[in-house]
Amino acid sequence: MYAFLRVYSLLFLVVFSQVNDVQAICVDDIKRLMRNAVTPRQKLMAADAQQLAKIIAVDEETQELLSNPYIAQYVYINYFADDIGDSELRIALQQIVDDIEVANTDLFALVNTRLADKLNDPNVQREVAEVFTDGDTALRPGVLTRANMALRSKYRQMSTLFTSIGRMRNITKEGMNTTTLDRGLFDFHGAVTLGLPESQLRPWDIVDGGNAAYRPDQVENMNPSLWSDIAHFASETEAPINGYSSESGEAFRALMPSLSVFMGKNEEQVAGHTRKMLNEATDDGTHIPFCTNVWCTEENRHEIALQNMGEQMNGRPITEPKTWDAGHTDDYGDIDYAIKHMLGRNASEWNANSAYVLLMAHSNGPARAMVNNIRADETKHIAIFAAAYKYFFGSQPMQRTKGMLEIIAGYAKEHSASNSNGNVLSSEGIVLFEMMIAHLYVEKRMRDYMKTIPLKTLEKFFEGPIQGIRAIDSDPISPEKQRLIDQIAEREKRLRERLSRWKPSERDEYLRLKQVERDHAGLIEGLIRNNYNSFLGAEDVGSAAETRILRQIDRLRTGQPREINELIKKSLRETLRDYQIVNNEMIRRTDNLRVVLRSAWEGFTVVPARAGESVVLAKESLTDNSLMVRMMKPTDLGEVAPGTALKVTIETPQGPEVRVLSLSSSPNQEYLEIGVGLSDSDFKRALQQLSPGQSIQVEVIDNMGLAFDTSKPMVMIAGGIGITPFKSIIEQVTEEGLRTPMTLMYSNRSQIPFKPELDVLAARNRNLDVQYTLTRPEGDWDGAIGRIDRNYLEDQVRRQGRDSNYYIVGTPGMVQATRQNLIDLGVPEERIHVEAFAGYEPPASTAGAADSVADDGAKAGDETVCFCYNVSAGTIEGLASQGNDVDSIISSTGATTGCGQCKSGLCDLVKRCGR
Repeated sequence: MYAFLRVYSLLFLVVFSQVNDVQAICVDDIKRLMRNAVTPRQKLMAADAQQLAKIIAVDEETQELLSNPYIAQYVYINYFADDIGDSELRIALQQIVDDIEVANTDLFALVNTRLADKLNDPNVQREVAEVFTDGDTALRPGVLTRANMALRSKYRQMSTLFTSIGRMRNITKEGMNTTTLDRGLFDFHGAVTLGLPESQLRPWDIVDGGNAAYRPDQVENMNPSLWSDIAHFASETEAPINGYSSESGEAFRALMPSLSVFMGKNEEQVAGHTRKMLNEATDDGTHIPFCTNVWCTEENRHEIALQNMGEQMNGRPITEPKTWDAGHTDDYGDIDYAIKHMLGRNASEWNANSAYVLLMAHSNGPARAMVNNIRADETKHIAIFAAAYKYFFGSQPMQRTKGMLEIIAGYAKEHSASNSNGNVLSSEGIVLFEMMIAHLYVEKRMRDYMKTIPLKTLEKFFEGPIQGIRAIDSDPISPEKQRLIDQIAEREKRLRERLSRWKPSERDEYLRLKQVERDHAGLIEGLIRNNYNSFLGAEDVGSAAETRILRQIDRLRTGQPREINELIKKSLRETLRDYQIVNNEMIRRTDNLRVVLRSAWEGFTVVPARAGESVVLAKESLTDNSLMVRMMKPTDLGEVAPGTALKVTIETPQGPEVRVLSLSSSPNQEYLEIGVGLSDSDFKRALQQLSPGQSIQVEVIDNMGLAFDTSKPMVMIAGGIGITPFKSIIEQVTEEGLRTPMTLMYSNRSQIPFKPELDVLAARNRNLDVQYTLTRPEGDWDGAIGRIDRNYLEDQVRRQGRDSNYYIVGTPGMVQATRQNLIDLGVPEERIHVEAFAGYEPPASTAGAADSVADDGAKAGDETVCFCYNVSAGTIEGLASQGNDVDSIISSTGATTGCGQCKSGLCDLVKRCGR
C-alpha cells in the first residue's frame, strides 16, 4: 500500500504541476492507475483521482490555480492523503516556508516518510483492519459511501480555497500594479525632498457609516470570529509603531538620512518630544502626538481601525493588545545592524501586506474597503523599503527573500509568545496555507517591480536634499556624536555611489552605464527630446506610446561601437521608466507642477509650474524659412480646438515677446505644435535659439481661431505658413475616422512646410485631396506652378460647389484677394471663413498688398502689415470698436511688440476707428 501511495502522490504532482497537458495525463496515467488497481482500496483511490481529473479538465480557473506547484502539493496533502494529520501538514508547509528552493523535491519525500512511520504504528494497523474485512480484498458495507461523502466535502473545501486564492491573486494584481507602486515610491521623494503636501499622508477612501458599517455577514468563507482574531492579531503587530519609529530613526540616521527622517525620530528627537510632552498639552487636554513623520503617521491609524472592525465582527470588545519592545542599538556605526533593520522593515511590510490581502479575500462591503485602505498604505511602504534594499544590494531577490523569511520566523516565535492572538495562524492549517500563498503573491509582485526601478531613480530619491520634513523638537546633540554620524553617513554615501554591496557583474555594468551617460549626455538627451518628445504620452506602463518608443529604441543605431550603442539603449529605457515614476498620476493631476529632464544620468525631476507654462520638446526646420516648435501642453491650458489661436510668450534680450500663432497639431495629441515663418525680428530669433527643455508660456485665445465645421465639405486655401491650422484639423479628422470631404489648396514660394506629414495624411484619408502649387519652385519640382488666383479658384468652386465651407489663411493681402475672388464666383459670404487674427483687410499703409500671395521669403518689414506678427488690422479694428484704447489693445494682443513704427500706426488705426 505504501508503494501504491507513492505512485498515487507522484501522479497528482504531475497532474497538478502540468495542467497544460492535463487531459492527456488524465487519459493515460489514470487508465494505467485503474489497470494496476487490484484491491478495493486501490480502486477507490483511482476513482477519486479520476473524479478530480474530470474537474480539472473542464475548469480553466482550477487549471490555472493548480499550475502553482505549492497549491498542488497542498491540495494533495490535505485533501487526498487521508493518513496525514494536522501535525504532518504543518511540518510539510513549514518545509515550504523554510526552504522554497528545495520544496518541490523534498516535500513528498518528507510526507511519505511520515506515512511509512504511521503504517508501522499498531494503532494505524488496527484502523486499516477495521476498514478492510478480508485483508486487502474487500470493503466493509458503508465504507465506500462514507468515503465518497468525505470526498465531496473535501471538494467543497477545495472550491472555497480556490475562491480565496483567486481573490488574493486579483487583489495583489490590482492593488500592487505598477501605477500604484510608482506613486508609493514617488511619495517618499515627494515628502522628503520636494515637500509636496500630496505626498505627506496617503488619503483613505471614506467608508460611510463608521464602525456600525462593519457586520459579520461581510465575512466570506471564514468564521467571522476567526476573521476577527486575525484582525486583532494584525492590530497587535501595528501597536508598537512609536517604538519602531524611534528605533528606525536612530538606526538609519547614518546609514541613509533620508530614510531616517521618513520613518522615525532619532534619540535626541525622542528625548525632546518626551520633555515637551511632560510640560505641554494641546487645547483639548491630549498630549502632543508622537508621530510627525510620514511612515509613523500612516501606520498609527491602522491599529484602531483593525480593532474596531474586529470588535464588530466578533460582537464583543477585544482585549487590549499586548506589545513588545521594538529593540534598540546605541552603536550608530553598527551598519550591519542598520542594514538588518532595513531588511526587517521589508519583512514587516511584507507580513502586514499579506495579512491584509488575506482579510480582503474573506470580506466584502465596508469591511473589505477599510482593510483595502490599510493594505494600500502597506503597499506604499513596501515599495519604498524594497527600493531602498535594491539601492543597497542591487537585484538579488533570493538574498532578500531568504533574509525576510529568517526575520519572519523570528517574528512568528516572538508573536506566539507575546501576542494574545499569536497562535491564530499556526493553529489553523487552512489560514496558514492561505497566508503563505498571500506572501508568495505579494513577493512575486514586488520582485517584478524591483526589476523595473532604474538606478538613477534610486539615487535621486534617496540621495536628494532633505527639506520636505518639517522640523520637530529635539534635544541638542553633542559635537562628537554629530561628527561621528556625519563621517559614517559620508562613508556610506560613497559606498552607495560605488554600488559596493552589489554583485560585481551587476555593479560593473551599471558603473559603465553611468560613465556612458556622462560621456554621451548630449546624444542621449537629444534623442529623448527630439526623437521621443521627452516620452510625452508614455506615462503609463503598457501604453501604446510606451510600446512604440520601446520599439524605436530597440531599432536605434547611433553610429557608436556595439557595446556603447547597447548601453545608450539601456539608458533610454531606464530614463523612460524614471519618467514614468516621476510623472505619476498624482503629478499629472496637479496644475502647479511639471516634469522636466535634468540630464542623461539624473533623469527627470519635478519643478513648480507657472500658469500657462510649457516646456519645449522639439524644434525642427520645415523649410529654409520656416520652423516647427513642439511643446508640452500646460495642465491649465483649457480646451483646445483644431487650429486654436495660441498666445505664445518667450524671453528675448529685449524682454518678453508675445505672438499669436495657430496650433498645427491635432488637439488629441498630448503636445502642442506650432509652425512659424522666420524673419529677423527679436521674437523669431529667440524662437530659433530655443532648446528642448526651455520654458515657454502658452495661452489659448478664445474666438480668434477658425471654427471648423466637419458636418459639411471643407475647402481649405492656405498661403505660406498659413498651412498650420489646416494641418491641425486634417490630423484630427483623420485620427477620428470622420468622413468629411476635405480639399486642401496650398501655395507657397519655393518649398512646402509639413509636406511629409500632409502626404501621409492624404494616403491615410481617402476623403482628403491635397493640391500643392509653388510660385518659384526649386530643384526637381514636378507639381503645379503659380498662385491660387481667380482662374484656379473658378475651377475648384465648380468642382467643390458653392455650399461647401471655404477657409482661408495666409497674409492679409492673400486672404483679402482670395475672399473677394470667391464672392465674385458666387460663394455666399457666410460660407467663407478667415482667422480673426489674420484678417483680410490690411492697414492703409499697405495698399496693394491684396495682389500678393504669402510665401516663406517675406521680408521682416512686411510684418508691419499684421502690426508685428499675426495681429491683423481686422483684429485691432474689432477691439477698438468695442471701446478698447491703444494701451489695452497692446496689452491683450502684443500688437506693437518688435516694431518701432507699430505704435504710431496702431494709434492711426484706432483713431480711424473712432477712438
